[in-house]
Amino acid sequence: MAMFNKVMNVLVFVLSICAVIFGFFLFEKRDELRNRGDKMAKAINTVSATLDRNSNTEFAKRLVAGKLELDPEKDPAATTNQKISLYHDNYKNLDTVLRPFQDQANSIMAQRDLLGITLNNVMITLEVPQADNYAAINFQHVDRYEDTRTELLGVVKKVNDRDNALVRQIADSARVIGFTLDTDSLKSLDDFSSPLETFGGKVSALKTRSDTYASHIRKVCSVLEVSTPSLDGSDYADALSTALNGVQNVKDEFEATKIDLRNTKQKLAETETRLNQEIEKVAKLEVEVDKLKKEIAILKGDEGGEGGFEELGRDFLVNKLEGSVLKVNKKWDFVVIDLGREAEKNVMIRGTKENPKPVTVALPEGRVMDIARGNRFLGQIKITRVNDRCAIGDIIADSKQGDIEPGDRVFFARALKTGEDAEAPGDDGAAEAAPAAAPAAAPAEDDDNGFGDDW
Repeated sequence: MAMFNKVMNVLVFVLSICAVIFGFFLFEKRDELRNRGDKMAKAINTVSATLDRNSNTEFAKRLVAGKLELDPEKDPAATTNQKISLYHDNYKNLDTVLRPFQDQANSIMAQRDLLGITLNNVMITLEVPQADNYAAINFQHVDRYEDTRTELLGVVKKVNDRDNALVRQIADSARVIGFTLDTDSLKSLDDFSSPLETFGGKVSALKTRSDTYASHIRKVCSVLEVSTPSLDGSDYADALSTALNGVQNVKDEFEATKIDLRNTKQKLAETETRLNQEIEKVAKLEVEVDKLKKEIAILKGDEGGEGGFEELGRDFLVNKLEGSVLKVNKKWDFVVIDLGREAEKNVMIRGTKENPKPVTVALPEGRVMDIARGNRFLGQIKITRVNDRCAIGDIIADSKQGDIEPGDRVFFARALKTGEDAEAPGDDGAAEAAPAAAPAAAPAEDDDNGFGDDW
């Protein structure tokens, strides 16, 4: 019995030692499991946060890897903590806690699949050759999507390069046509049709204009009887050159004809000018002849001629009046002359020696007369008062060139004719202009003024 007790004690001791050893190992496994659970909780929380990044979601906030209070008596939020805690003491609620993570994974997978389908539809819409190579599953397979993405980007770049080349070519063509087209408007996804319609309209107008030019060029060539060019082929430049040479030849002939015509017109104009000058000379001579005829008629006493004595004769005879200074008043600068209304020197003879006709020519007031002594000019007077036998004239101070004495001759200035435009003798304008111009030379004592012995 004693031996049995000893054996049992030894056995209990051994079992105790084993229990201690197994307890130690179990405790270590427990800690290992707890650590692994904590790591898994942290990993799940990290993955959820990673999936939340740039996804506009907050699933990671529904998962907490650390320990939370689960006793309602200690924390009023215990019920909420049971739904979000990944800690090992909340194992019984793990399905509920992990459900948001599962929803997040499902959303990401749905998004992935939708992106694959969308990318495939994009390739089909862009009419990319062999679009089936970019099926949705190629973007879903983890081991294939990177290569598919690279190929997709390459194709998209080619499409973009093609579109940019088309835009540049259209813009360059627009500049060639003669207007500016904004490349940004051609790249617009919403309003590209408007500039394209403008470009199409310009091209259509250019084609219409080109056809019209071709039609008119053919008509011009037909009218000018030169070779009609063919403008439909690629050799239109040579055809236009041939037509241009033909037109140039016609133009040269036309210019030569114009020069001949211009020379002829110039010669005709010169002839007409000379003719008009001769006609003008003849007309002036005819006027002079008529005037001389009238003067001759007046001098002959032929009052039946055109105009008669009253029209031309009396003014003509007034300018022939000559007299002498009777008195000089140096204080008041006036003179008295022996001309008047009825003075002896106012009586003039007209007509012929066989038929003399005495005429009394009254001296008019307001006229300007010259005073001279021999051929020396002394000054001018203005007739201010006319009596029957004498007249009074104020000396014009600016004209005075010497002392005036009784006996000095008084006469009307008569301009000598030096050309076709010279004033005729007896012209009042010549008498009035005498003070400002060089004074006319006084007539000589024996000057008969070219009218014969009758004067």
